[in-house]
Amino acid sequence: MKIYRKVLSSSEFKESDLHEPFRQIAEALLQDMSRKGYSVNPCQFRDGHGKALPTTRPATRDKRPAMLADDEPAPPRLTWANVRNVYEFKKKPLPQKPEPYAPKAPKLRGPSKPFLLFPRIDLSPSAIPAAWRCAKKLNSSTGRKKAASQNINPLKRPSDSGAGDSQASSQATKGQRLVQSHQRAASYALECFAANSRHGVVCIAVNSWDITVLYFDHTLVLQVAEFNFEVDAGALALVLYGTRFCDRRHAGFDPHLRAGPTPFPKAGEDEHPVETPIGSYFHLQHLTEEDSEAGKTNKIYKVTDVLASTSDLIGRAIVVYEVRECSPNNELSSERCALKLGWPLKSQVSEIDVIQRLKDRVPADVHPHLPSLDFSTEFDAERLQLPWAQLDLNFTSANHRERILRVLSEKKYTKLWEAGSVEAFKQTWLDCVECHHQAWEVGKVMHRDLSENNLMLYWHEDGCVKGVLNDWDMASFIDEERGPSTTAHHPTGTPPFMAMDLLNPLTPKATLPHSFRHELESLFYILVWAALHYDLSAKVRCETPDLRMLEMWQGCLEDIYFAKSEFWTSREVALEIFELSWIRPLWFLFGKARSVVAGLENDAEDLGEPFDEEKALEGLITFDAFMACIGAKPRWAKKKKEEGN
Repeated sequence: MKIYRKVLSSSEFKESDLHEPFRQIAEALLQDMSRKGYSVNPCQFRDGHGKALPTTRPATRDKRPAMLADDEPAPPRLTWANVRNVYEFKKKPLPQKPEPYAPKAPKLRGPSKPFLLFPRIDLSPSAIPAAWRCAKKLNSSTGRKKAASQNINPLKRPSDSGAGDSQASSQATKGQRLVQSHQRAASYALECFAANSRHGVVCIAVNSWDITVLYFDHTLVLQVAEFNFEVDAGALALVLYGTRFCDRRHAGFDPHLRAGPTPFPKAGEDEHPVETPIGSYFHLQHLTEEDSEAGKTNKIYKVTDVLASTSDLIGRAIVVYEVRECSPNNELSSERCALKLGWPLKSQVSEIDVIQRLKDRVPADVHPHLPSLDFSTEFDAERLQLPWAQLDLNFTSANHRERILRVLSEKKYTKLWEAGSVEAFKQTWLDCVECHHQAWEVGKVMHRDLSENNLMLYWHEDGCVKGVLNDWDMASFIDEERGPSTTAHHPTGTPPFMAMDLLNPLTPKATLPHSFRHELESLFYILVWAALHYDLSAKVRCETPDLRMLEMWQGCLEDIYFAKSEFWTSREVALEIFELSWIRPLWFLFGKARSVVAGLENDAEDLGEPFDEEKALEGLITFDAFMACIGAKPRWAKKKKEEGN
């Protein structure tokens, strides 16, 4: 304590000089608990020494964690995948006029609304779980998908967490944003999520003598009441003991991801997190009958690649792995699948239900263009044993929206830019256009997130390419009424491919329905984007060409709106891509429809008559008009699903 106090009381010392005395204090407290008969798991505090761990996230590329905690024996190399806890330090500036030292009582900061303070130290084993009962909920599912980073990837769709939030919800969370030092801790938590399959991360923010414990997962952020460990060293001992005493599941590591294929590893073989998902095994279980052993379906998948990692803190946080199924005798299937893990809103229509409905309703000829699911399962907070699930937290519609972990395994498909030829690309795109129409017209399903990443393909055994419309996790049932808390009534999508009207900053998002014409416009943007980015013969997606229009399409939502507005109204902008097949006639279809509707609206205004712009546009921008523009004859538009198909 003396050395730590000395560092704080002198401007000659830097923030990093706090690390070593704090580590000594922490180890002394743990040793004292061990002498009193408490089982303390071995741990290792690693000083960052200003070194950055390997990262691919721009938000943390130049940030260096102060101190990290991991298990002993220490892993061969420390990575974000095996970090147990992160410690972030801040040294308060000295007052201009030095004051005599006097210990201060713990001070409550943040919202003025009272909440339970950290409990006084009680080292009875039964008291340890109570450490989290002092937690208060912070910034939970309020649409701040990137609390830790302002680096927005325009090819990532906006978080669904903001859809349906009311003004009251916004006011309720105002003032509960993560402060700057906590934002850095959140960015490190995101690194842990991105590096491994993980359900939660605990970070400890040390601000001189004041300590705040932060818990992050993809459903909420919890903040423990700040305490002063100079006054209450027992509270620090409880934090240290709690973060060391828990097993890897309760430390936030995914218990379903294991180093080997053995369903029941020997004692000690599965105590530490895997070094990397690649080469590890997911052990998953689906209950077809609740609490019934006979109704369990077990699957073991070996991870061979990471296809997509998450950049979400609060949100869907979708991660996709390339996997191969492992049989009971540990033989790997030759077929490669995509294992998708995400955290959708519980109130959102299930992607599993969407695909099942479509296969029940659309013609059998359309089924090859829908995802082929191999396995699915879901986990709620209780089933995952998330630490806050047993706490008496004050959840309201304003501060929390329940999410579940959904796991899907499906056939691995090929990216759109890997079609290999213009002919294969066109056939893939056309398959997806017609499949989408069948889903809307016959299945009564709106996809609502059409992008270049969701139009995929595969080669059938007969050698023909087939397009697959994938990722139905944001879809809605258009023949069912759903509550305002869902995303069904709110615009969604991936910004560069969203319809212009859905991006209009002057239009309240909650009042603009997501319609079929918006979907057709998204399909057109995918065509434009592909024509300017894809080298189909080389099967690569190239960098964005030096076109002002496309640069704006990758900006903020408002910039994209104005860029697209210029694209539709300025022939000089559109001429840059007119020579590309199918694009010219479709550009004229959408542009002419807007011109006609603008004229009709002016006439109605002159006559003093009401005018429904949306209805007029829907009457002009139709599937039949869309297909006629490219000279394609619909294959299934008039077909009805036959009995028994």
